Formats: sequence, structure tokens, C-alpha cells
Amino acid sequence: MKPSFLFLIFTLLLFSCHKEPKETETQDTLTNCNTIYIRQDGNNTFYENNPTYNNIESTNYQWKFSNFNEANIDSLVFNSGTNILENHTTLFSFLLIRNNKIVYEKYFNGSDKNQSNNIHSASKCILSALIGIAIDKGIIDGVDQKVLDFFPQYIPNNTLKKEITIKHLLNMTSGLDWEEDNTEYSIEILNNWTKAILDLPLVNSPGTTFNYATGNTHLLSAILSKASDTSTCTFLYTNLMTKLGIVVEHWGKDPQGYFSGGYNFYITPRELAQFGLLYANNGMANSNQIIPTNWINTSRISQINVDSDYGYSYGWWITNILGNNVYKAWGYGGQYICLIPSLDIVIVSTANTNGVYNPLNIDSFIAEYVIPAIQ
Repeated sequence: MKPSFLFLIFTLLLFSCHKEPKETETQDTLTNCNTIYIRQDGNNTFYENNPTYNNIESTNYQWKFSNFNEANIDSLVFNSGTNILENHTTLFSFLLIRNNKIVYEKYFNGSDKNQSNNIHSASKCILSALIGIAIDKGIIDGVDQKVLDFFPQYIPNNTLKKEITIKHLLNMTSGLDWEEDNTEYSIEILNNWTKAILDLPLVNSPGTTFNYATGNTHLLSAILSKASDTSTCTFLYTNLMTKLGIVVEHWGKDPQGYFSGGYNFYITPRELAQFGLLYANNGMANSNQIIPTNWINTSRISQINVDSDYGYSYGWWITNILGNNVYKAWGYGGQYICLIPSLDIVIVSTANTNGVYNPLNIDSFIAEYVIPAIQ
């Protein structure tokens, strides 16, 4: 054969062997976004029955540890409250981190560091971070972009719905008539959850009234998927989780294939802490800017009042304890990330929600045993 003909054959073979990456081919070979949603019980309800998964850790993240003295924490003050943790009936974990080092880490009621459980609405802060990344990449125009831009075939039953923005969804001010822990059960029997959420009556003008609604964040997941032309799962792994070395053991999905927006999300307490440290370190990890700094800064400014004690911003609950601002990712049943920047403290706590609802009063614990222990 002539050399030119050989070159032609080689070129054809090269192109025939090349495949465009599938949606599930992420940098993390342990993650398959086509199977991660499969439920142990085989059901397709809005919320799950919260089983436990074993961690399929792939990270080479090396945690650093410190003792109380090195961290300038009074061990007598802190340890005077540990009996509360040890006697709590549904608590799974409690981690206290200062200066990026684990000072205290305990697991309870049969749990351990490799146990992956549903962090529920604490994952709303993770979804918020993805929106910030998408805006930074130009995939979404900005927080003021209208929600219905992403649903062009939807005809609103109230023209004021055209004014709902991404910011309104992030801050729980869409105005849609959603009653948390009730509306979900009328949504789950329908085939199109996003349309059902958009079809809800508008009871407040967008941007005016706080009303906690997981339907808002589920719309954000659908928007992210539409804007990025991939699944929220793939976007998460490409832009966030692989950079932190985190593997999600399970993540729910709706009948249309949109991943659960701020619920049904399973990771370990240490992985939850890694995400918390990302916010504590202004979006930086491994010398890389993963979440835009301006997104972190805006998330720390209360944008809507919830009540006399709490504000809310981009998925984070904001309060003040003993003169220190505290930013909380807060999930059903006692799943927490608590950031106290003024003291360089990150607290993570998780709990069993496969039964009786009994959350740890994390604010009281911080007020009585954490902040007073800081020297």
C-alpha cells in the first residue's frame, strides 16, 4: 500500500474510535449519573425513606487534625456539652473544625465516617453554588434572568409569573403558593413536576415575601439542566465535586429526569464539611477558585427577613449568636453546616431521619458550648 493510503486508513480508524463523551462520563469514574438516582425501594415519591449508603470514597483529600490546645479552644467548656451529643437519640455525627483542621469528630448511634445519608435541604446551598458557577461561566445571564426564559412553551396562568427571577427562587420569594411538607405530596402524583410547580397559584408578588419552598429549588435544578444542556448531576461533578474529591452515593430524580433540587442528596459528614470549608475559604480549594468570590460574599448578606432571628440568602440561613454572624446550611431532621467566620469555625452535624424527627438544637449548643470555649 502507498503511504498516503495508509495515512488515510489510519485517520479513518482514529476518528471511528473517537467517541464524544457521554453525559455520565465525568472525571470521577466511580460516578454514573445514569444510575445514581436509582432508589433502593423502587418508588418515585417526592421525598425518600432515607436509607443509609456506604461511602464509595475516591478522594485523596488529606484532612488535617488539631487538638483543643492547638486550636485555642477550652476543652473543659466544650466537653461539658458532649453528653448532650452522646445522649441524643437521632444524632449521627458532629464535627468541629477550626483553622481548616478537625478538632472534634464523633459519630453516634451506630454511624461512622463512611456512612452516607440524606442531607436533605442542606444540599440547597450546594445547588446555589452551582447556579453561581453557571452565571460565572455565562451559561445563565444572571440572578435577574426570568425563570420563564427557560420554559418557553409554558403559558402562565397569571401574567405576573413572568416576573419571577432566578434570584426569587434562590431567596424563597417566588410568590408561588407552596406549603412545605404538604404541597410535595400533590406534586409527586403528577408526571411533570416542573409544570406542576409553575402552575401553582401566585399568592404574593415575586420578591416581596419569604416562603420556604423546595419547589423553588427544584425549578433551579431544571433551569441549570436546560441552560447547561446536560444534567445537574454532570454539571455538579464537572464543576464542583471532582475538584473536591467528593462522590455522591445517591441523588434523586423526578419523572422528567431532572435531579432533585435541594433534597434527596446523599454524602458523608466529612464531604459535607469539605463543602462548608469551600465557603469558609471564599470559594477556594487546592489553590483554585471554584465558586466565585462575589457569589460567596452575596450569600453572606441577608436578602430577605425570615423572622426576628433569621435572614436568608441564596440557600443560607443567617443569624447572630453571641455577637457572631452564623451562616447555616440547614436540612430536615438536623443536617447542618454552620459557618462562624469571625471565629474561623465550621461545624457539621448530621442525623438519622429514617424515623422520629428529633433535631439537635444547634444554635443553643453553639451558644453554650462552642463560642464560650473559643479562647
